[in-house]
Amino acid sequence: MSFSRCKSWSHVADSDDSVESCADGAVSGGAGVEGRRGHDVIKKGELNMETQKLYYQDPTLREFPATVLSCEAAGEAWKVVLDQTAFYPEGGGQPADHGVLKTAGGEIPVTDVHEKSGTVFHTCAAPVEPGTVVTGVLDWARRFDHMQQHSGEHILSGILCRLYDCDNVGFHLGAEAVTIDYNTDITWEQALEAER
Repeated sequence: MSFSRCKSWSHVADSDDSVESCADGAVSGGAGVEGRRGHDVIKKGELNMETQKLYYQDPTLREFPATVLSCEAAGEAWKVVLDQTAFYPEGGGQPADHGVLKTAGGEIPVTDVHEKSGTVFHTCAAPVEPGTVVTGVLDWARRFDHMQQHSGEHILSGILCRLYDCDNVGFHLGAEAVTIDYNTDITWEQALEAER
């Protein structure tokens, strides 16, 4: 399956770099250009745009098309920036989504996701050429587990905070347990009472 999001391409010159620009936001670039969306040019090492965060629009989205804007080596992995993503980055106590980026050449594992200044970085096991259209596929079992744990944490925190006049000051979703931090001591008996 392939995705093509652009209906009208136009040629634009930005300083010394030639860029094919898509009104719909797709990317094609000349020498030195890592990617382009609208009029925001991303040059190697210079990210100046926000990634469109599909996980806010549809948290149940499991697969999506995207264009690679940049790809840089990071140790033994690669940091890939897409024009849009459904991969949720680590943050707020919730671990990052995992999955794969499907390309014409195969599947590239996404092993971590972080956000910095509005740009979402996907840690990948292999490089992907900027301008490549990929299909992101989430590890849905992992995402759904995190969604359920996160919802459960909100429900339990609401009950505990109402019963014991406390505030949730942090939480962490782990593979084996969820930890919740409160600004008061809560006994095991009080926690059990909240479950009733």
